[in-house]
Amino acid sequence: MRCSDLEQLWEGNQAILNLKRLNLSHSKKLIRVPDLSMSPNIKE
Repeated sequence: MRCSDLEQLWEGNQAILNLKRLNLSHSKKLIRVPDLSMSPNIKE
């Protein structure tokens, strides 16, 4: 999703159990990122 034209990923909270990484760098139009605290496998 790097360099995408997305403004938001999705609405509401979702537990995405298999999500480990999410690269949103250079996504200049992104205005909102959902709460990822319910995704236990995500790493910084």
